[in-house]
Amino acid sequence: MECFVYKCRPSQFLVVKTKDDFSSVPEEILARFKEKTFLKKIYVSPKVPLVGADPKEIISNLNQKGYHFQMKEIG
Repeated sequence: MECFVYKCRPSQFLVVKTKDDFSSVPEEILARFKEKTFLKKIYVSPKVPLVGADPKEIISNLNQKGYHFQMKEIG
């Protein structure tokens, strides 16, 4: 699954399905992050491990909520 990672604060990252589309992210989360810096595009697969993140959790959150919030860098 293709997704886009934004750095919101040091060690806080927001992942969305479509670049620059935050429409699925609740306003209370967006309000905490005035500046979102595009970091990178990644491809997430349940079969490929990621450093600092569970790919199955990212995919599940993107499919169910439309976003994934991560407290450590994804790589």
